[in-house]
Amino acid sequence: MQAPYPPNLTLFDGLLEWNVPPRRVPSEPIRILAYDAAANTTSTLSLSVIVCGCAEGGSCIQVTTPNFDANNYYQEQCMCSAAYEGDFCEEDVDGCRQNPCQDPSLCEDVPAPAVGFVCTGCLEGYALNGSMCEVFVYGCACMHVSKMYLSPLPSFNS
Repeated sequence: MQAPYPPNLTLFDGLLEWNVPPRRVPSEPIRILAYDAAANTTSTLSLSVIVCGCAEGGSCIQVTTPNFDANNYYQEQCMCSAAYEGDFCEEDVDGCRQNPCQDPSLCEDVPAPAVGFVCTGCLEGYALNGSMCEVFVYGCACMHVSKMYLSPLPSFNS
């Protein structure tokens, strides 16, 4: 291979390394042209490339028979950790998406890499316990989830 090399391509000690921008499948095919000066012949080799562009600890889902595009690239799908989503695990999961907090309390997403939410501004009679607003009725702590009270019924037998 003769210098100058294409952008992001390096050749060092017989190792060819190509760095492409993360999460982008290149638009040009890769072809290696070999020239044998002694025999005055050339040969072209087209490479198939499997691209894994998962971020934030995501892992690529490998398939046994990739469906390569016209330029011989295949973009693997990502399996994201619990805190991330998106095609390449690049987006923080919104812990407030399901509106877990009681109105009018506000939901604050816990930023990745952590997972979850915290309710703030609890209604009168409610107190924050962990990430949810709880109410104290008949001496028991009743968790408020999805606008229903989940608690054992108080015992009135003495």
